[in-house]
Amino acid sequence: MTKKEKIRIILRQLNESANEHENNKFSNWLLKDPDNLDLYIEIKKIWHSPLSKRLNFDDTRAKTKLNKVIKKERRKIQLQTYSRAIAAASILLVIVATFAYQHLKAPQHVDPQEKTIHFITKHSELGEQLRVTLPDASVVRLNAGSSIRFPEKFDTDKRQITLSGEAFFEVTKDPNSPFEVKTNNITTTVLGTSFNIKAFEQEQATVTVATGKVEVETKNGASTNKLLLLPNQQAVYNKKENLFKMEEVDSRHYFEWTSGTIRFNNDPLEEVVKILERWYNVKIQLDRHIEKSMRIQGSYTDKKLYTILDGLGYIYNLDCHYTNDNTIIIKPTPQNKLPM
Repeated sequence: MTKKEKIRIILRQLNESANEHENNKFSNWLLKDPDNLDLYIEIKKIWHSPLSKRLNFDDTRAKTKLNKVIKKERRKIQLQTYSRAIAAASILLVIVATFAYQHLKAPQHVDPQEKTIHFITKHSELGEQLRVTLPDASVVRLNAGSSIRFPEKFDTDKRQITLSGEAFFEVTKDPNSPFEVKTNNITTTVLGTSFNIKAFEQEQATVTVATGKVEVETKNGASTNKLLLLPNQQAVYNKKENLFKMEEVDSRHYFEWTSGTIRFNNDPLEEVVKILERWYNVKIQLDRHIEKSMRIQGSYTDKKLYTILDGLGYIYNLDCHYTNDNTIIIKPTPQNKLPM
């Protein structure tokens, strides 16, 4: 047993922080070795000496008091010559006080200045997409109007970021450090895989897996809802009920946007409008006579906005009107203009 370990055993007794099992063994430990008894007597004298006065190790004032004790001892040493015994006792006092401060205080508090975490935020504007490389070499592709926040350096046991909007992740594998994405009320956890998360405010959130395994989790008070996803599986989050629903999908359709393709997967028209607004940085209004819940299918790769609107107008009988303030109004096509 090292001297530090012995000091810790003694200090727990003097500080009355030892448990019942330790108390029962302490007497036998003292008698086991004469050096243990000598060390106990020496530390007990210092512990009850006027210099220490049972330092309050649960408070930062203990540090201040310890520094004063050390300074006081230094001044004494300058004024007079100490015997080797007293010098040794002074050194032991510093060791005991420092060790006690480190191991007997409860709880331990980390100086905020010693563990300052610097965070980085990346944001893609409306009408643009952004590629971000994280500290662990994982790659994130942000869709328009989205943002992520992550530390300048990940912890050794966890890689955690926050997402608002939509992003496709290609995560570097690290079995010892799970990768967590927090968005709204959902936590998505992986070790190394690729997946897409779509979680804009006021919209239905989805997590779609391309490769590997992904765990999604949501908490509501004491209850926790988890779901394990495999490739081509998607979790759809019901915010009202705080539950996931799993669906089998073609995952490629949910991250085609990373290569410039807009795909509408039977989405309601009002959802299609939001997607187009983010992609092209425009304002689109739906006429009150429009059926907002009508379902839209189709894909468009590297197309101009007017090309997409013309296509939707022809298929779904919609008329698009451009105003001077960069706003587009979508109305039902008049009966006399319907295609024959």
